Amino acid sequence: MGAERFLAEIKTTANLQHPHILPLFDSGEADGFLFYVMPRVEGLTLRQRLDRESTEAFHVLAILLKHALEEERGKMTELLTDDFVKTARRDPQFSYFVGSIFVLAGMNEQAMDWIENALVRGFFNYPFVA
Repeated sequence: MGAERFLAEIKTTANLQHPHILPLFDSGEADGFLFYVMPRVEGLTLRQRLDRESTEAFHVLAILLKHALEEERGKMTELLTDDFVKTARRDPQFSYFVGSIFVLAGMNEQAMDWIENALVRGFFNYPFVA
């Protein structure tokens, strides 16, 4: 990425205000290096969270898809444990994928609930929205 593009994106980021977006404190160039300053967030790194949560959640997704394709709707709803729902609903792409599986199974009410959650959380690649 070129310096001009980096600085333009930082300028855009500085104007964003949303509870899920960290504020930008400062940015610029010093001694030939571009920089930006944001607050430090305590807790697990993204890699640590993915390692801890995703393996189990992706396993459940695979089983959901299997049951959807085999039209075993009752077994699908049994898989939606509180832990899975909490993990899946935090991520818009994940939530959209769960909704897509329910579409395959013809469970449109559940599908729309998951897809709406994905859209509310910022998933904008919904294929049916112009």
